[in-house]
Amino acid sequence: MEMGQIIWELRKQNHMTQEELASKLGLQKSAIAKYENGRVTNMKRSVIQEMAKIFHVSPAHLLGFEDTTSRLYTYYKMLNEAGKQKALETLQDLTEIQKYVRSTAENE
Repeated sequence: MEMGQIIWELRKQNHMTQEELASKLGLQKSAIAKYENGRVTNMKRSVIQEMAKIFHVSPAHLLGFEDTTSRLYTYYKMLNEAGKQKALETLQDLTEIQKYVRSTAENE
């Protein structure tokens, strides 16, 4: 997925307007529009980092480079302590179900 589409989706998921996001980033609304439609591909690192904080995702996610481990970590950070505990318990439970566990050869 392209960075502009990712930004648009995250903004919508967070019920934010372009103006609201721009305000949080200290930018103009037009900058957000340019990011979302792909006219700007060389965003400043500081903007990427701040936008990632606002949306509670990794900078790699914004850039479209996120792997599964990064996604898991992003979701984990969003949880409160009870949610984190439940997530760990669920992962542990999955490792006890043979059809979800990689074979020894795959683990090497």
